[in-house]
Amino acid sequence: MFKKTLLILTAIAFSCNLSAGNIDATDAAKAARAFMHSRLNSTMQVDFSSVNPVGVSTIDAGAGQIYAVNFSSGGYVLVAGTEASVPVLGYAFEGSYTGESLPPSFVAWMEGYKQQVNDLVSRNVLPTAEISEKWTSLMNYHPELQNNLRVTTQVSPLLSTTWDQGARYNELCPEDNGGPGGHVWSGCVATAMSQVINYWRYPLQGTGSHGYYSDYGYLFVNFGESTYDYNQMNPNIGGENNFEMAEIQYHCGVAVDMMYSPNGSGAYSWDAVQVLEENFGYSSQISLELKEDYSDSQWADLLMENLDNGWPMYYHGFGSGGHAFNVDGYQGTDYFHFNWGWSGSYNGYYYLNNLNPGGNNFSEGQGAIVNFIPGNNYPYYCNGVTTLTRHNGTLEDGSGPVDPYVAGLNCGWLIAPEDSISNLTLIFDKFDVSQGVDVLNVYDGPDAGYPLLGSFTGSAMPPSLAATGDRMYIEFLTSGDQGSGWKAHFNSTIVSYCSGLTTITEPEGTITDGSSGRPYHNNSVCKYKIAPEGATSITISFNHFDTEPANDLVKVYDYVTQTLIGSYSGSELPEEIVVPSSKAYVLFVTNNDVQGDGWEFDYTSTVTGIEENNTISGNLKLRSYPNPANDWLRIELSSREATQVEMNLMTTDGRVILVPEIQSVAGIKTVMLDISRIPEGIYFLKYTSGEGSGIRKVLISR
Repeated sequence: MFKKTLLILTAIAFSCNLSAGNIDATDAAKAARAFMHSRLNSTMQVDFSSVNPVGVSTIDAGAGQIYAVNFSSGGYVLVAGTEASVPVLGYAFEGSYTGESLPPSFVAWMEGYKQQVNDLVSRNVLPTAEISEKWTSLMNYHPELQNNLRVTTQVSPLLSTTWDQGARYNELCPEDNGGPGGHVWSGCVATAMSQVINYWRYPLQGTGSHGYYSDYGYLFVNFGESTYDYNQMNPNIGGENNFEMAEIQYHCGVAVDMMYSPNGSGAYSWDAVQVLEENFGYSSQISLELKEDYSDSQWADLLMENLDNGWPMYYHGFGSGGHAFNVDGYQGTDYFHFNWGWSGSYNGYYYLNNLNPGGNNFSEGQGAIVNFIPGNNYPYYCNGVTTLTRHNGTLEDGSGPVDPYVAGLNCGWLIAPEDSISNLTLIFDKFDVSQGVDVLNVYDGPDAGYPLLGSFTGSAMPPSLAATGDRMYIEFLTSGDQGSGWKAHFNSTIVSYCSGLTTITEPEGTITDGSSGRPYHNNSVCKYKIAPEGATSITISFNHFDTEPANDLVKVYDYVTQTLIGSYSGSELPEEIVVPSSKAYVLFVTNNDVQGDGWEFDYTSTVTGIEENNTISGNLKLRSYPNPANDWLRIELSSREATQVEMNLMTTDGRVILVPEIQSVAGIKTVMLDISRIPEGIYFLKYTSGEGSGIRKVLISR
């Protein structure tokens, strides 16, 4: 009986190996949780109870499926829906998988996974012993014994940038209303190149020139006359234009003969290798290597060698789509960190090889630009004082991300934004200087004579530092020892000069663009409605005027007739402007580049209807006294015919503070207004009847 049972169990076990089972959503979540916990614990101590799946979505893969498992604390894991595949295809510690706004490179890479899962399920491919062991480890995971899944070899992501190829990054690319922000896409090849160029902050100046005929005409860049200011290049562009970040992408695009399009711009990776050496000065050892020329282990070793050296790479993925991105880190030998060049969206670790060695080969088409490192005369090291005039930016000791700094440095960085700013804050991204020997000092002002915000040495990351004003000075002093150096970025809040609509009712005053002599802001739209009560005309006299000619305009309108009185730009002071009506409208618009120091004008108004006469019109007459008044104001109305009268007392900004009760006037009528609780000042008495309307000035004085 025992032998018969054993034979039956053996047959069952054998039959189970004839096909790979499918994974359901519950098992996918279980595997994902185990995997995420083990990977998190490769870099930090995380309690298993805090790693909680919060949703599982299914991604169609033909005959099979892929599961995306999100976590409550952020991050996701992509799990294969078949036991024939390695369990985990990719994962990230931040963000979530929504299936929306997917980077094109990510879509292409996922298509490779889908094809493989479909192939494995359709052909009933069996799992290898190694794959089965991975599934077993995850499905029988014990958190207290998770060391067996912890990776011991890893490089954290090298790139701090989350750049994009869309709006603002493409600001210098050819214009096309069909593209993001009215321009064509800058292209994934250009984005992948430029993120590594910015990582090295090299070169400071290009070499040679290049031009070509595109669908948008002849495009040309003189690299030898172009300089690149990496201090103005930020981790991401945010909601504002950044010329330096747009320029480096455009120059990369022109260098590789980018095939620009509003639907997506493309280029060839082998062109990138050539121009990186010839026009950007990168090492002669730079090369484009293809995965198909290596075994899986050799390919992993090549990538890991570059990353261990601190060298991020340009990478292109599955198939012939030409999608490029960056590989800048790894965990273990199977999962490499991808920066898709899509504002950080779906950046994470992904499996490079075929999901099952017994499946068809879907890893063809992968390639990497390796040895993507600067050529001669690098690092630059720092010297003297560098002034940073943008309201945000980056700075570092000058040794770059890999090399140590040198002894004998005495360098300074003055953060002095041209814009009027507040909340100036310095945030450190990297810090390692020789303990007690080399020092970084940060001062709350424009030089070392101002109060010290902090003095730092060693390898502990300094805290964020906030200036009390709009200037900050950083000083770096080195002696005989060396360290890997430091890197930081700074942010501030730009003070709003003008925006929206401002309504002014005072009879005279001064109006400015708000910049107080600093360059005004780009992309401003500011409106001013000048509407003094009872005005018949308004006169505008400029005190100073400086805007970008032809592009940044001050327009003056007659608000009543909606007609343009004049449009002004440049630096010549406009002549006196008279608006022949009761209201003027001033519009100030600027484009996205070149700023001036702004403008200021005085205005006066001619006001009628408040003279000391008694006649409104026709038969109705009014007299008010005393003027100035104290606690009471006497109003005498007279009319030969019965007429309805409405009256109110209001402030100079049009706010009604008192409404006398007057129903009608026939003959003579006296009204006494109690003004004892009204503050001293100038007021207007406005009245309206069938005979007409008028306004009188009333002075309250005690």
